[in-house]
Amino acid sequence: GQAGQQREDDRFQAFLDRLKSGGISPGTAAPTGTRAGGRRKAKLPARDPRLLKQAKVLWDKGWGQRLNKETFAQYLLDIPEIPTFPADYDARFPHLVLVDQRIQVVEACQMLNVSFDGDVNTFVPHDEAKSVKALVYWMRAQDGKLHRNHKPSVCRTEFASHGDEVGLEAHEGLALYAQSPLDFLEIDSVMDLPGSVLAGARDSCACLERWAGDDVELNWNWHGDPHPRFGSASRGDCKI
Repeated sequence: GQAGQQREDDRFQAFLDRLKSGGISPGTAAPTGTRAGGRRKAKLPARDPRLLKQAKVLWDKGWGQRLNKETFAQYLLDIPEIPTFPADYDARFPHLVLVDQRIQVVEACQMLNVSFDGDVNTFVPHDEAKSVKALVYWMRAQDGKLHRNHKPSVCRTEFASHGDEVGLEAHEGLALYAQSPLDFLEIDSVMDLPGSVLAGARDSCACLERWAGDDVELNWNWHGDPHPRFGSASRGDCKI
């Protein structure tokens, strides 16, 4: 709820203040050497607060540890700066999202407490040419609410007609969900991810589902079914 989100924001602000002041980042070994008053402080390079906040979310959920990063500072070394997106993307794709697909879908689901009955071979990109090859990247996305009650297949065609929009893939939907899970999926709703299709059955696309009991599941649905609680998520596809 809002109180929980406020506590999380307060914790991150304290963490950010500590970084800015040169305090030791969580998990960072203290540097050798001393000065008057005690040990030297380890100071991280200045980074965009939005970058730090999203990287910290993934770190707290286990991304860095699975990648054998001993400290948050080490994990940050792999995170690219936030690129400059086209001016209209803020309105069209309101969610800025860090994607780290070095953690594959099965592991990501485990770390996000998302049920998934598939494996690493369950989904393939709908359009390999549109699939981002970078392992760590930023995207601007929309969460599908504006496209509810529209077939994923129809949304996919509409996105393509814009020339710079493509449906989210499964790992991108999980990245979006990771940053603020309560905002993107209400109970009894589905975020269609038309950028990923079922291997061997391309008429079914990936989706994130949240049902009563607050359970979230990565699943797949036939892409020809519209539903008032289902909507297709997408991202900007500009070359940056």
